[in-house]
Amino acid sequence: MNPLYDLEVIDSAVLSGEIDDAVKLIRRKEKSLELSVNVSKNERSRGHLRVLNAILDFLEGKITIENVRKVMNENFVYDVDDRQGFIENFLYHLYYAADRYDVKFPDFNGKRCGDL
Repeated sequence: MNPLYDLEVIDSAVLSGEIDDAVKLIRRKEKSLELSVNVSKNERSRGHLRVLNAILDFLEGKITIENVRKVMNENFVYDVDDRQGFIENFLYHLYYAADRYDVKFPDFNGKRCGDL
């Protein structure tokens, strides 16, 4: 399990308008992480699961980007040097994509901004 890789794939998918792919990855990872959390007391897995749940809730329009920021700060399990820079960059991309494609999953307009 590499939680940072998961977020990088989600970041790439939402920026390119592939919201379906990002949600599929999140749901697939949620299943495997739930099993991992049930079997072990690995706090890293629990934190990553909370972050993924928050991202999915944001994409579904259930919570705001500020709620995702709070969850990421409280459950930061990613191996990066610049924690705040990473969080701000990721959240900017997530918010930008959600706004650009008018995301309230499962509904979103992939052509909202005149994309070809």
